[in-house]
Amino acid sequence: MNFKNLSFFTKKNHLVAGANIVLLVVALVFGYFIVSQQTGFSLFQKTNNQTISPDLFTPLPQNSEADSTDQEVLKWPAEDAPLEEKQRHSDLIKSLAQDSEYVDIADCKGKPLVTRVNRGNSLTLRNQDAATHVIRVDENNVFSVPAGGTKEIVVNFKQGLGNYGYVCDGKPGPAGILFVVE
Repeated sequence: MNFKNLSFFTKKNHLVAGANIVLLVVALVFGYFIVSQQTGFSLFQKTNNQTISPDLFTPLPQNSEADSTDQEVLKWPAEDAPLEEKQRHSDLIKSLAQDSEYVDIADCKGKPLVTRVNRGNSLTLRNQDAATHVIRVDENNVFSVPAGGTKEIVVNFKQGLGNYGYVCDGKPGPAGILFVVE
């Protein structure tokens, strides 16, 4: 028996096994990114059962005066901000709020940007895109809206009346605001 030939096959088997492992890891990484894009799931999100802090919301680039107002309303004052700043932001939300039974989601942006809805009423989320979107109001109110479909929700959030920024697919910054009134 020739041991030189046997060691060649052993090295070749190690190379093939190593290549298979590399391909498996690459496939898992791509699979993770595909799933996270379609469902909003991420292994890296904090899940400490706290509501999403408005301080985590960051504005998008501004293109016009209307975009500037939109960006201003989507940026919550810091928790330690002066009361006047918080009141100014609340007043801006009230001034932009539109009554609607629907929120259209397109490119992870809500329209109307600020939707006024009565607590306990139904609201329909309409997905205008070709991919499923996951809309998160808080840890207890996460809604999957199928591509080109709708999801009816009852606006009865734990915090009661007030302003609720909602996130689309875990992207930074709110997609819009629900202004819940009596």
